Amino acid sequence: MIYRCGKILVVLVALALAAVAVYLGACSGSPQQDSRAAEDEQENPLVSGRQFQPHVAGSGLVALRPGETEAMIVYSGPTHGLIEACGCDGNISGGLTKELTVVNRLRQKGLPMLYVHPGDLLPYEKQPIKLKFVAEAASHMGYDAIGVGDQEFRGGFDRLRELATQHQLPLLSENLRDVNGGRIAPGHVIKDLAGIKVGIFSVVSDQWYVFDKDAFPEGITIEPTREAIAKVLAEFDGKVDFIVLLSHQDRSIDRKVAREFPEINLIIGGHDERMITSPIRVGRTLILNAGVGGDYVGTVYLAIDPSGDVRVLAHEFGVASGVVPKNEKLEEIYRRYVKESKTQPEIYSDDDPDLFQSSKTCEPCHKKIYQKFMTTKHAQAWQTLEKARRTGEPECWSCHAMGFGRKTGFKSARQTPDLANISCQSCHPVMHDHNDLEIKADLDFALNQKACERCHNAVRSPDFNYWEDIEEVDHHDVEEKSNDPPPDYKHWRALPEKPKAGGKS
Repeated sequence: MIYRCGKILVVLVALALAAVAVYLGACSGSPQQDSRAAEDEQENPLVSGRQFQPHVAGSGLVALRPGETEAMIVYSGPTHGLIEACGCDGNISGGLTKELTVVNRLRQKGLPMLYVHPGDLLPYEKQPIKLKFVAEAASHMGYDAIGVGDQEFRGGFDRLRELATQHQLPLLSENLRDVNGGRIAPGHVIKDLAGIKVGIFSVVSDQWYVFDKDAFPEGITIEPTREAIAKVLAEFDGKVDFIVLLSHQDRSIDRKVAREFPEINLIIGGHDERMITSPIRVGRTLILNAGVGGDYVGTVYLAIDPSGDVRVLAHEFGVASGVVPKNEKLEEIYRRYVKESKTQPEIYSDDDPDLFQSSKTCEPCHKKIYQKFMTTKHAQAWQTLEKARRTGEPECWSCHAMGFGRKTGFKSARQTPDLANISCQSCHPVMHDHNDLEIKADLDFALNQKACERCHNAVRSPDFNYWEDIEEVDHHDVEEKSNDPPPDYKHWRALPEKPKAGGKS
């Protein structure tokens, strides 16, 4: 009986493996080999947030054929200037320091490999100090190509070109033009990979809804995307065996591009930050996306035969988790950034109040609200850094203290201890004199999602859901709204006096 059950189990496992092999075989094949007339578009949805398709090359599911060589195309997602993970709850993974460790482990396999980045490598905020350190870190990653995204321009076009030249960053942009009508970077590159030619190019979307109006500096123009794609594919014709598009577009546009240009083998998404756990297959094209922050490194395994035909063997993700060691060279670059940003604080925002105050300032008039607020994680944000032993890193201060980088904001836990932690001003940007100015009603204004996402963004809080998480700090259930301050209340800070002509403040 036991023998019979075991035999049945073996048969079931064999059938399951065969089914996986059929699926992978359907994803395999170069455009020349695939003769399907009908488009086959599919996507595996997320299961409990994440799922992975394992690498099975050579395991008996999809084996190399005689004479074939195995190779890899490795890709990451938008990095947003994250050199090192911030260590906040739910985000101890990622950052270039860990991503490079994962990539170097892939390199140790000894297979021919290309490594590409789809764009938004640089910070999403105007951080001139950090910008140069991210560019330096990127020069150690070993990228074969970097697509130019909108965030590459946060420091201005001239600064981007300067950093790209200084650190020899292999930027690509097929349809972005400078003020003189010239390309801001080479449009494409052809790379050797295990005996074949791989054409890699990058485009940004020309659709109005993909970028905000200030995404690119004045004078930068976007040529029609489809015209640019058609032009580079015509140039690739007869010269390359495999084509990779680094796409800075919405996923819906990537699908349309795949239908219109079946010559493209891989579309690697950058601007669209939603991770694709298993490749989306549209006709003969695979659409990929590794998500943001360097949490995951995607690998496409290829089988290349002597005639130049290419099969896709498998796809997998390497996880830059909290247990992955940091690359020592990039860690040293991060430490230098931390040191310099201490002496020259970055300005993170231009729309904060001019005078920053602690939540204790609000207590006399809002006692019940204050009491509820003090139970939230916002009120204990500095303690979170203390537990993580990262109170000495200014990169964390902008979201764990009030007003870092501003004249009256947080300077250090010793100098401005009352501004450590997040205060009421983070959500209600009023100053101490709002009672005198009779604008108490403004305290009840509804916050929009953008205010929260200054800190709770895709990199720092990948699991943040505004409509759910706002309930944790919302205090509209507290009946008390406001009270007049006690007659002897003296806690208000005086506004800093303006400098007198010819004198000091």
